[in-house]
Amino acid sequence: MQESLDAEKQRGQVQLYSALEELEQGELQLNAAKSELEAQKAEGLTQLEAAEEEINSAQQAYEDGKTELEEQKTSGRQKLDDAQAEYDENRTEAEEKFADAKAELDQAQEEVDGLTSPEWYVFTRDDNPGYSTFSQNADRLDAVASVFPLFFLLVAVLVCVTTMTRLIEEKRTEIATMKALGYGNAAIVMKFVIYSLTAGIIGSVIGIAIGGVNPAVYNIQRL
Repeated sequence: MQESLDAEKQRGQVQLYSALEELEQGELQLNAAKSELEAQKAEGLTQLEAAEEEINSAQQAYEDGKTELEEQKTSGRQKLDDAQAEYDENRTEAEEKFADAKAELDQAQEEVDGLTSPEWYVFTRDDNPGYSTFSQNADRLDAVASVFPLFFLLVAVLVCVTTMTRLIEEKRTEIATMKALGYGNAAIVMKFVIYSLTAGIIGSVIGIAIGGVNPAVYNIQRL
């Protein structure tokens, strides 16, 4: 009997120990569940706060966008009103200018209609005072140029006569010596004639060469 009680007592202790272990395990599981629940609750609160911040940010962005849209709408309406006013002003100014231009055009047309047929006057080159004066001056210069060579020729002849007279006076001794040597008058005269002709021919050639070019140039310029 005692043995049965001891056995029952031992079984009861074993069951008690088992129950205590199960209770401890249950408490551990409960604590773990509580910890997990607290962690999930904290995470949920964090997510909720983040969501609230996102909602607040979105709400603020919406409000800002709405305000900016209203400002842009107001600004656009103001710009449209300004553009319409400027268009009306420019249109009025353009209509006034068009009316003035049309009035000037009508006045010009009236002046053109009132004009008479023009008269034509044909003037030749001789009718130009400047050309006629230049032509008269050229004719005067031509007349003077025709007379001047005669003066130059007369002066040249006088110079030649004077020179030959002085030369003959200086050569009287040589002439007498040549006569004494038997030279005739013709030979002695030919000496002085050849001398004077040589000087005259050379001077004439040079004069013709120089004076013959200038009249040609002068006549070309007159044309």
